[in-house]
Amino acid sequence: MKWVVVIGVLGIGAGLYKLPPLSLLAGVVAGLVAQMLVAVGKQR
Repeated sequence: MKWVVVIGVLGIGAGLYKLPPLSLLAGVVAGLVAQMLVAVGKQR
């Protein structure tokens, strides 16, 4: 499910805002890291 969201955000960002790939990748990486931190926090 979250991969569908990531791909959707990538498509929207590339299409609407014409973001440069570097900032787009940085945003995706930051989002995935945040999701991992939340998941680890819930396990404790």
